[in-house]
Amino acid sequence: MSFQHSDRWKMLIGGKWVEAENGEVFEDISSIDGTLLWTVPKGTRGDAKRAIEAATEAKKVLADMTPMERARFLYKAADEIEARTDELAEIVTKEMGKPITQAKHDLGRTVAICRSFAEESRRILGEVLPSENKGVWSLVIRIPRGVVAAIAPWNYPYLLSVNKVAAAIITGNTVVLKPSSDTPITGIKFGEIFTEAGLPAGAINVVTGPGPVVGDELVRNPGTNVISHTGECATGKEIVEKTGRLFKKICLELGGKAPFMVLKDGDVDQAVRSALWATFAGVGQACIAVDRILLAEEVADEFIQKFVEAASTLVIGNPLQPETQIGPLVNKRQRDHVERLVEDALDKGAQLKLGGNRVTENVPQGGFYYQPTILTDATQEMKIMQDEIFGPAVAIVVCKGVDEMVDIANNVKYGLGSSVWTKDLNVALDVAKRLEFGGVRINESPFYDEPHGPHGGIKESGMGREGGRYSIEDYMDYKWITIHTIPRKYPFDPGH
Repeated sequence: MSFQHSDRWKMLIGGKWVEAENGEVFEDISSIDGTLLWTVPKGTRGDAKRAIEAATEAKKVLADMTPMERARFLYKAADEIEARTDELAEIVTKEMGKPITQAKHDLGRTVAICRSFAEESRRILGEVLPSENKGVWSLVIRIPRGVVAAIAPWNYPYLLSVNKVAAAIITGNTVVLKPSSDTPITGIKFGEIFTEAGLPAGAINVVTGPGPVVGDELVRNPGTNVISHTGECATGKEIVEKTGRLFKKICLELGGKAPFMVLKDGDVDQAVRSALWATFAGVGQACIAVDRILLAEEVADEFIQKFVEAASTLVIGNPLQPETQIGPLVNKRQRDHVERLVEDALDKGAQLKLGGNRVTENVPQGGFYYQPTILTDATQEMKIMQDEIFGPAVAIVVCKGVDEMVDIANNVKYGLGSSVWTKDLNVALDVAKRLEFGGVRINESPFYDEPHGPHGGIKESGMGREGGRYSIEDYMDYKWITIHTIPRKYPFDPGH
């Protein structure tokens, strides 16, 4: 299917493409040059309620299918995403500014995740428990929870949506997807693709609109059984507070502050290559992006020199051009946030090794461009060492030893991804054990590429996991069934 330009997109509710109930729209603005891309339905609480009702009606249809039948929907969707990669990548690049080659890379991972969940269809296992009584079969089966509210972010809109949608579908749950208002068309396209894959009407619904309205209704409404959200910590805390008395299952993948630790025997050249990608891919707008680089004194000078040299060659420009490596940030608010963190660090004594300014030349005017920025001599008092950057900037600290590295790495409220570089396996495993993070990569960036692994964090980085059978735990419940084949005796029986 060719790339569709639409002056006015619609939402998907109960298998039908509809306007917002009040007819209102909002503007989808390009991060590339600040111009209007499209108008999108501004969903209301009523729209969210209708989507929940449609998902509720459809859940018995989907739950009654076998996992293998549901897997066929995912395989078809994966094939469609793969076939339409160019179209889908162009949309996300226009909406949030991710360089087109990186957007296509994300879509490749999206396809892999979709197929990985399809493969889980043969691994949704129950158990037969031993019984203390003769003639009793004790069975534990897995059942869907019901309706999943999938609240997706703007930075990896396809990849992080498929983690929620595919996990819900393979386990027999129906979905109401709310895409970010910065990338609403990605969500609409997801609804289109999964509908064309043959899902029953209402099995997937897409409602666009403001988080405080649509998202709030999805979270508070008693008709949703699972809340799966990727986004800011503050939003995650609000979800926990709003659902406390509703007994919903919550899966949250929130912020991160990934340390990138290069020990004295680490491979500097390989570490530089990895750090370049992990810091600046997606213009640094990732929860597992490298925010802090912690270096052993023995390798610090070499690493900093090579890292600065490599970062200075990154191509900044229009993200629709295949040679571009650094595009714009998603919006003005995000660029202003990065600027404030850099200014605070410089005011408190950090040294600027590269960047530190907006980009105004050789880029489309009206976009939100910022230079790749490297700071050294960072200290714990600087906001850039404690707050998520979510932009093309990184702070470097030179450490006296492994213990200091681990202490600095753990001294944040986040605990998502981390990276350790050393040739000593014993040291690597010891450090991995001591790091307070949900993921530790040895001699690799914090980014994860295995679709079936348990991605997620600890501390304020969230709860639950996304990926393979580890997601199944959040999207399914247990039912205990006992079958009694021999009449038993009860204490009330005569003559007992």
